[in-house]
Amino acid sequence: MLSKQIDELSKDELIKIVKRYRKIKYGLIWEDKPEHVAERCINEFPVLVEAAEFEIANNAHEKSPVNLLIEGDNYHALYVLTFTHKKSIDFIYIDPPYNTGAKDWKYNNSYVDATDPYRHSKWLSFMEKRLRVSKNLLKDEGIICVTIDDYEAPRLWMLLESIFGEQNHLGTVVIRNNPKGRKTERKVSLIHEYAIFFGRTNKAKMKKNAIEIEDKSHNYKADSDGNWSLDVNLRKQGVDSNAVNRKGKRSERYYPIYVDPESGRISVKEKLPIKILPIDPNGIERIWRRAKNVIEEMYVNGDIFYKKTRYGHQIYYKFYGGLDGEPFESIWTDSVYSASEYGTKELQKILEKRESFPYPKSPYAVMECIKAATDNPNAVVLDYFAGSGTTAQAVLELNAEMKANMQFIVCTNNENNNCK
Repeated sequence: MLSKQIDELSKDELIKIVKRYRKIKYGLIWEDKPEHVAERCINEFPVLVEAAEFEIANNAHEKSPVNLLIEGDNYHALYVLTFTHKKSIDFIYIDPPYNTGAKDWKYNNSYVDATDPYRHSKWLSFMEKRLRVSKNLLKDEGIICVTIDDYEAPRLWMLLESIFGEQNHLGTVVIRNNPKGRKTERKVSLIHEYAIFFGRTNKAKMKKNAIEIEDKSHNYKADSDGNWSLDVNLRKQGVDSNAVNRKGKRSERYYPIYVDPESGRISVKEKLPIKILPIDPNGIERIWRRAKNVIEEMYVNGDIFYKKTRYGHQIYYKFYGGLDGEPFESIWTDSVYSASEYGTKELQKILEKRESFPYPKSPYAVMECIKAATDNPNAVVLDYFAGSGTTAQAVLELNAEMKANMQFIVCTNNENNNCK
């Protein structure tokens, strides 16, 4: 990044810079643009002052979380939070200005439009300062999600990689938030935006989407104790018996299992009438899914049984897994994510007026992002581009739905009286 304006540089300085940048083949380069609010923090310390007259108390249980609404510049709010909430945040969700060139945000108190030659540099400088502070607020297993559209998506992705590390990119979701499309003369009609997820460290991981038994394609059955299981062949497909173990020898999971078809007795110790090896219908030697030393116990517990099929003698076991959920998919198309139907209209109902915050998110899209990033019922969720307060609404909705006690911290300035 350049510390001077281009027109302040001498010819020799320009030549040196050009030579240096010609050597750079990969990376994100922009001219850093100083920001007044960040510069002030060098010599001044921002302080949060409680506005008790705006407190909303509902006599809830004393263990209920205390949610925070911070009015002010979000960089100043983040600066203060580094002293009170360092490595304490479970999830950060932000919906920053998209830098469309339509004067949708200000830099140093001036609107940035499409004619500004430093539009992208200003936006990157603006975002980089806040994202670096964000990283310090997240727990090691914490996750940040930034929503964006095509205007800045490529630069944002690279910026996030430079701050959080390429290896900590946990996925990018395409959300169909505008089913009617944004009509243009030269370009394709945009019906989507992106939600980009990064973890603070390699301890972070996306959570699974809860599923119902009836939604599973396999035929699960309920045991007498209420646990659901699936009958699975004990022979493991795709791994042959020549696979070596950690000692460098042929797999120890290639061994005989003995069966008495009359009584159903299964053993690896008694030589019963039928001997079964993990050989598939094509005659390929495979391995068993379980080690030899657990077979007797599985039989006693009723978790393993014998079947004779058209493919010969088979050993099956009760598989109790697969019901902890499925990974979230990378494309979300449900109609509830529509910003117009479930964002604008919902907000108008709440505020009981036609004019409200422009382009509010659907709370269902935000709720889904939260569920994908954390399963902590006491999670702390931060949004420092609070806008219409959709993240706060999403947290309250999830608390009611999941009987959880998640806390939100949201920050916004009071432009257009939004905060009040």
